[in-house]
Amino acid sequence: MIISRATRDTTQGRKSNQSRPMRSYSYILPNSLSSLFTPALTSLSLLIGTASAQVVLPPGSLASPIGIIADHHDKLWISESGDGTGTTGQVSRYHPATGILQVELSGFPSELHEGQPTGVHHLAWDPSNVHALNIAMGGTNGHLQTWDVSTGTLMPGQDFDIRSYSLAQGLPTGAGQPDSNIYSVAVDAAGDHYVVDAGANAIIKVDTTGVMSIFAQFPNFPVLGPPFVGQQAVPTKILWDGAGGFWVCNLTGGPFFAGVASVFHVDSAGVVVPIQTGFTTLVDMAIDPTDGNLVVLSWGQFDLNNGFLPFTGTITKLTSTGPQAIASGLMLPTGMAYTSNGDLYVHSYALGSLEKIPSANANSYGTGCGSPALVMTPTGMPAIGGMASAAIQNAPGPQTIGAVALGYSNTTSIGGSSLPMDLTSLGMPGCHLLQSGEALGLALTPNLGTVLQFGIAIPNDTLLLGLHFYTQAYCFAPGQNAFAVIVSNGVDWIVGHP
Repeated sequence: MIISRATRDTTQGRKSNQSRPMRSYSYILPNSLSSLFTPALTSLSLLIGTASAQVVLPPGSLASPIGIIADHHDKLWISESGDGTGTTGQVSRYHPATGILQVELSGFPSELHEGQPTGVHHLAWDPSNVHALNIAMGGTNGHLQTWDVSTGTLMPGQDFDIRSYSLAQGLPTGAGQPDSNIYSVAVDAAGDHYVVDAGANAIIKVDTTGVMSIFAQFPNFPVLGPPFVGQQAVPTKILWDGAGGFWVCNLTGGPFFAGVASVFHVDSAGVVVPIQTGFTTLVDMAIDPTDGNLVVLSWGQFDLNNGFLPFTGTITKLTSTGPQAIASGLMLPTGMAYTSNGDLYVHSYALGSLEKIPSANANSYGTGCGSPALVMTPTGMPAIGGMASAAIQNAPGPQTIGAVALGYSNTTSIGGSSLPMDLTSLGMPGCHLLQSGEALGLALTPNLGTVLQFGIAIPNDTLLLGLHFYTQAYCFAPGQNAFAVIVSNGVDWIVGHP
């Protein structure tokens, strides 16, 4: 890992499966036709069912992973520091569509640093070459290399000894003893490389001719306490902003006080400006492709008596209205990456696992009945802390009475019957029950003519990430069938990050 200013055991005290609050069933029993249309629940807060990030690679699949980045095909490249011996460092590729993990580059140095494997750190693509993978290597190796992943070879002239340069410059300034730990890299449009040296508290620029220079430095913190010690900045991840500058986050040095890590912007002249603070032990950043917002990853909370606390890692999005929680309870995570559809992947250095934190989504399935058929179309995605919404079209008339049923299954009804269920026996030929119906009578509101609106609040609870729930609208429709009710298609909602 990157923390070179405090000794700690990051794997001590691992928790077993944590208990989660249960949510009770809440639904309206249809004792009469009118009760079917009684407005009921308007949020998921009373419904049962918890979900979390999906484990796509189980613990032990990865050897001390640090970096992760998606390529132009949405495959994930993961840097693994190895086991702390020999040349066990490697870069692997995970294909989300197939679940296949394979080693692409291997033989990188791996060593123990304060008892932890270190070696291959963060990765970055060259914006002008989709095959050029830049690799920052920490520890005593301290090199920056660029590899051609189409051939699996080191590109000629693209191996730079950043560590030796940093130590020769006497970095970090004022520390008394030079230090270097290469951690991440970014490449600008001109092809210049910018390397974050977490030990040197600096960014080292390597221009296209191979000339190195100190591009930016990060000052120490003032004395904080207790225990009244100063902290070094320890910059970690760097991202090119696409406009000549960079985003950089920092871990901070020991004792890793909560709330003092920050996100900085560094302009093209190397001027460092704090953008937002109040974070803790930041180790990675990414840009959400769906909205362009910056997202930061926290390694976790530190306790003076127990070291880093397990399952305290978080992911937070920076928005115009303030920080927004994306995920929590992560086990000492070190890297995250988005795919182009907004799915977010994060791995655990301590566990060697990879999890997927899904983006909010909704998919229609099945068909409605009626003449014309009732249609439910998603209009707003179910992001935690937000509102999922849908339009119900082809209602029988502008004064139609209607509602929505919600369930947690689209294969088995609450009574145990298989879904979809043909409703012909109820006097509704051509109609089918498409969800299990744990909640009935969710309110609809009129919009224009034969269009109704549905909305449901999604609690700001990261335990709901990945939860599927299913909805189906129904309307009072005299004359259309013997039961005088028509139903819509179903909508499969997947709760995801904002």
